[in-house]
Amino acid sequence: MTPVEQIKARLSIVDVVGSYVKLTKAGNSYKALCPFHNEKSPSFNVSPAREAFYCFGCNRGGDIFSFVEGIEGIEFVDALKLLAVRAGVTLKEERARDTSKRDRALAMMDIATTLYEERLKKEHAVLAYLEARGLTAETIRDFRIGFAPEEWRFVYDVLREKGYSDEEISGVGLIKPVEGKTPYDRFRGRIMFPIFDGGGQVVAFSGRVYGTQKNKDGTDVAKYINSPETELYDKSSILFGYDRAKRDMREQNFCVLVEGQMDLIMSHQAGAKNTVAVSGTALTEKHLGLIKRLTDNLIFAFDADDAGLSATVRAFQIALALGMHVRVATIPDGKDPADYIAMHPDGWGKVLESSRHIMDFYMEVLGGKGYDPREFRSEVEKKVLPLVLAMQSKIEQAHFIVEVARKLGVKEDAVWEEVKRMKQSSPMSPLPQGGPQFHESPAPLKPRRRVTEEEVLGIILWQEEHKEPAIDPTHARTLYIERLTLLGVCPLDVDDDLKRTLVIKAEHTYQHIPTLIDTMTEMLDQLELEYLREKQADLLRQIGEAESSGKKEELKQILLEYQQITPRMIAIEDRAAPKMKA
Repeated sequence: MTPVEQIKARLSIVDVVGSYVKLTKAGNSYKALCPFHNEKSPSFNVSPAREAFYCFGCNRGGDIFSFVEGIEGIEFVDALKLLAVRAGVTLKEERARDTSKRDRALAMMDIATTLYEERLKKEHAVLAYLEARGLTAETIRDFRIGFAPEEWRFVYDVLREKGYSDEEISGVGLIKPVEGKTPYDRFRGRIMFPIFDGGGQVVAFSGRVYGTQKNKDGTDVAKYINSPETELYDKSSILFGYDRAKRDMREQNFCVLVEGQMDLIMSHQAGAKNTVAVSGTALTEKHLGLIKRLTDNLIFAFDADDAGLSATVRAFQIALALGMHVRVATIPDGKDPADYIAMHPDGWGKVLESSRHIMDFYMEVLGGKGYDPREFRSEVEKKVLPLVLAMQSKIEQAHFIVEVARKLGVKEDAVWEEVKRMKQSSPMSPLPQGGPQFHESPAPLKPRRRVTEEEVLGIILWQEEHKEPAIDPTHARTLYIERLTLLGVCPLDVDDDLKRTLVIKAEHTYQHIPTLIDTMTEMLDQLELEYLREKQADLLRQIGEAESSGKKEELKQILLEYQQITPRMIAIEDRAAPKMKA
């Protein structure tokens, strides 16, 4: 078996797709909101029997490899490697020289990660600090935590020895170039947290200061520094821990969102493996889009002070506008998750269970501030009503308008009027319905004859594979070949990916059609008509050219051919006319 066949034998498409998208059983297949375009109703179909997916909204389909290529934004070779690791399939040794720029970049990040890991084993004081923060040796190893020593070229020298250029090393953010001088390591004297992409490959680092480092002016250095944006690392679309949280997010149907690396790692260590974190940037629509692929339920476990709430209000609005159900976990004693879990490792689950709906949380927080009635109404108007406005569900919106009116002691109509006023003047940019747009470029439109021929061929291929076909597939294929022969064109050539897509589409569309052979005959008529229309348009163009150039004999032949086409088109249209009248 080839590596591709081995991977497909070991990995179910339901498991692969389901690790990215929330799937719902629908008969013998599964459905979901398509991750490749915006939609409100599920049109994305996964067929375990075909080991393929197809979206009836954007016409995107294929197998596990094409799905991973699209969802991760990578080439086939990278999808092959990613799925090989997941399937436990060993690929043959590649050439000594890496074959692509991305391969080399990922290799450098892995080398750096290993160097930091090995150095940490020798730094007993740093290990003692991590253990004092509550991390176990197993967790440190699992998250590949390391240490960058106070050396100017600890990573740089090793990578140069392995044949990587300054430009390449700088391109992944591991060094800082200095004009006219030798570059130096970006990370020095820091605890290193690798940041992984959705496939579990290291694409960046977050370094936490260790010790008493100072800037030249005597001020403290930044507590954390993060890798810059590179071709591997897009801060706005990568969530720390997402690679290992995906399955638990889908299975438990909710996601816990925390602020930093230590918060996430401690949450995973405490058993909440459906936790993800932002890293070095504010929470974005892309981040929330990643979460929404797997679940609509989100628990924020951020700092609940005024600064923390102000920083996340936009994220709350985006999440609500995406139709997500948002709750907030209040951490006792105002601690952050990492510190709380270190002290109460068994209490983290109860904290998450006691989370409250974002609206209830805000109303309670504001109610406890000691505001007088006028100040309270003003704060609710500024902080709570924008969240009501952002809600996608009209029913949920109506429910909380009633609650707000009750808490404020005013009529519901007044709250409704204020929300309407805010809607008209809101500076908040409109958000997509049903999820963010992941791929903005629409697929190129196919000619109508190509669409029709694919549908015909899909029915034939589906029936040829069916254990109890509704029509004689041999007869159906003969009709198809005869019609194309009459037109003087060759049958459509399809590869395995297109075949799977056509079969899924045919099965989904025509499985309940009682007179399938009649339907297919009508489609063959339509196919012939589309070919004839194209031919007719081409002949009209040729007629114009022949007339303008004065080629009388050539014009005569073209007119004769045109006259022969017209009766065939009329005959097909006449056959379709009774059905149209009916």
